[in-house]
Amino acid sequence: MDATAPGHARQEVRRILRSWDLGPSETADAAELVVSELVTNAVVHGTAPVILQCRADRDHFSVTVCDTGSAVEQPCPKTVEPSSEGGRGMLLVDSLTRDLHVETGLLGTTVTATL
Repeated sequence: MDATAPGHARQEVRRILRSWDLGPSETADAAELVVSELVTNAVVHGTAPVILQCRADRDHFSVTVCDTGSAVEQPCPKTVEPSSEGGRGMLLVDSLTRDLHVETGLLGTTVTATL
């Protein structure tokens, strides 16, 4: 596991948002958090390489994270015990995004989050 990948992804999203004149803002903060969660999931549950794509238009910013692992289960928000140390990432992503689309298949997992 590359523990530095989520931090590098946040820095890259911050740089992209600034270059597109979209940051700093509440959306930029949410985008960094969403990217961190999605990249963490890809690194922990998937297989390298992990690919990050960013897109923006007038009204939306979206991030797509792809890995080449064969997912046993599709990443989705789920209920966890209050005492659990993890498992809340997709709940957080779901609460910060307008749309969340997940595809799993033979070539890996792709998650697109639109803010």
